[in-house]
Amino acid sequence: MLDRIGNFLVEVTDSRRGRILFVLASAFLAGLLEYVVHFTISYYVKSPSLALVIDSVSIALLIAAVAGVEVEAVHHRRRKVIDDMRVVRELNHHVRNALQVIQYASRLPEQRQQVVIIDESVARIDATLKELFPQM
Repeated sequence: MLDRIGNFLVEVTDSRRGRILFVLASAFLAGLLEYVVHFTISYYVKSPSLALVIDSVSIALLIAAVAGVEVEAVHHRRRKVIDDMRVVRELNHHVRNALQVIQYASRLPEQRQQVVIIDESVARIDATLKELFPQM
């Protein structure tokens, strides 16, 4: 559940408008919570210093929860980008090797041998793409 909330927050804050709305919504939520907590505490707790402590702790917990979810979501997104970069690195390695073989095969004198080598290289590129991108 925390992961889904984090992903939602990251998606919302991807745009400038989303970040502004997120900040405004967070401020509104914090203010609303402060009002409700203050009203409830002042009704039940008669000590002003204890009411102030409870008020402060409740707002701190809200801000910590929102910041924690956002930090975890950013960490998850960063990990996904690193995994995607690994896939691109693997793709680059395999495709470059196969293309180099195709390039060398074009310089061979016998045409039948060229076709076999080119077909093998194309099959390697296809297998690599299917392995790295199975959903496509």
